[in-house]
Amino acid sequence: MSGFVTITQPAFRTHIRDHTAEGKELSDYVLSEFCDENASIKERMDAATWLADRGFGKPAPVRDNDAPGIGDFTITIGDHDARGNPLDERYKW
Repeated sequence: MSGFVTITQPAFRTHIRDHTAEGKELSDYVLSEFCDENASIKERMDAATWLADRGFGKPAPVRDNDAPGIGDFTITIGDHDARGNPLDERYKW
């Protein structure tokens, strides 16, 4: 046995909040690491990433340019009459 206790994510979240002033102590520590001029660039960038991810949310994953459903398209305004019928003869039923 390793000595670690299995804990659920909600219970862990509650434990962290209860023991770090609602997470303020934790975020203050990471902010101090970000502002520490003696810390390495990697440590400061890791701190910046941690703060940004929690302050603004993690960025969406990068998608391939040729992913299905992704691409150029054209929206033409004024190509239908008042009843929604296409003005271009090619698109009339």
